[in-house]
Amino acid sequence: MDAAGGIDIIGDIHGMHTRLVAMLEVLGYRRRAGRWSHAEGRHIVFVGDYVDRGARVAEVVELVRELCDHRVALALAGNHDTNAIAFATRAQDRAFDPAEAWRQATARLAAGPDAAPAPTAWLRPHDGKNLKQHQDTLRGFADAHGYDACVRHFMALPLYLELPGLRAVHAAWIPPAIHALDAWAAAKGVTAGIRAESIDEAIEIQRSRMAPDERHWVELLDLGARQQALDFAPDESVAIALERIVKGVEMRLPGEVRLADGGGHARGEMRIRWFDAAAGRTYHEHALTKAADTEKLRALLGDRRIDAREHSAELPPLPTLVPYHPHDAYPADERPVFFGHYALFDAADRAFGKILRANVACVDHGGGFAAGALSAYRWSGERELRLANFVTVDAKAD
Repeated sequence: MDAAGGIDIIGDIHGMHTRLVAMLEVLGYRRRAGRWSHAEGRHIVFVGDYVDRGARVAEVVELVRELCDHRVALALAGNHDTNAIAFATRAQDRAFDPAEAWRQATARLAAGPDAAPAPTAWLRPHDGKNLKQHQDTLRGFADAHGYDACVRHFMALPLYLELPGLRAVHAAWIPPAIHALDAWAAAKGVTAGIRAESIDEAIEIQRSRMAPDERHWVELLDLGARQQALDFAPDESVAIALERIVKGVEMRLPGEVRLADGGGHARGEMRIRWFDAAAGRTYHEHALTKAADTEKLRALLGDRRIDAREHSAELPPLPTLVPYHPHDAYPADERPVFFGHYALFDAADRAFGKILRANVACVDHGGGFAAGALSAYRWSGERELRLANFVTVDAKAD
């Protein structure tokens, strides 16, 4: 086991401060004499996504930072956190300027939906769904200084954690992507993720590691067309590697099939079970999404099966996208892997525990949505994960 007291892996928070405080209370973390601790010596691993959706982003970021400073927690980066870095980086000269990004974007929000586009172009444009997705974060900071400090903090977050007994990442543990990030980081003299013999050692590494800075993040975010993440292998560029581990793996849907995402946007791709082989599965069996969306795929495509030969002609070759063959899937005898990102909850039956395989668990159960819940898995060294170890906080939205 990696720590005498065990580890609590907490899912996506998305600015929901009340839920985070309630979760800490339920798990037994207390702040005494100005410092956080746990009576049994337990620690926390956050899997990322601290911003967007909730109204109290600044308080969430500050509380997570405090827990890390007090050597109680380790915090990973999520896609919403890396999106914030892109939102604050100018497109033309690749200059990082969170304060100006905050000023321009909040001015546009104040002016209303018919306002003219911001005068500066950014790597993540300040319009449409991007601005809508990030608006609660922008409004969650009283001034540009606070927003600037928040986004700079995100640059220092590790991208994954590997301990002898478990692995954690925001969206997908893709070995070629992680190897590509490791090789790139070593060449730059920085570290992308954290490998350690214990959670205590990992937390100390988090405090002292050489994290990527502004120059490095320009390379990490240089995806170009989003299409590349669908068409190319995860080790073809460091930006594609980053995209895979913080946003997961997607597969194009055949023909004109479209599926609405969480924001209501029709998409021609689906998130997939990156830990399982695709061979012989139907599209709905291989989707990694809410039960309602899985049923929509079943209705749209029936029992049509994923076929590598068909994909090579109609769609990009599957081996670059997914573990098609069983020998490329996440091994059944490997240490447990935990991740967030997918908001796997069913508002109708209030089902929140998601053990997807005996050693694969998703801890994001829609904590950023009013109908969802902030979830955590209480790990105490077991190799085979147990549904009873999930803890959920189903509170009113902040």
